[in-house]
Amino acid sequence: MPAKYIIDASHKQFDEATGLPAYPRSTSGTEVKLRRVQKSLQTTIARTEAAIDRALSEFADALDAEDRKEAAQARIDNLTNKRNQRRI
Repeated sequence: MPAKYIIDASHKQFDEATGLPAYPRSTSGTEVKLRRVQKSLQTTIARTEAAIDRALSEFADALDAEDRKEAAQARIDNLTNKRNQRRI
């Protein structure tokens, strides 16, 4: 069965905490870029979730307004003469 991770044999030092190769400091720039991308993605996800919440709230408000309108129309229909009722 092949190994899940390929270990670079040129690295002689290993991180004691993880047991993985300890990579040189020259990769710290890449790490910083990845952290920025991660933060950007988390911000985008948070903004998207907030926008979805706002849209759901507006949709619920619209449904409530439509329900109130239909209830008012039904009440008016009950009070009026059957032949004068407006049909929607």
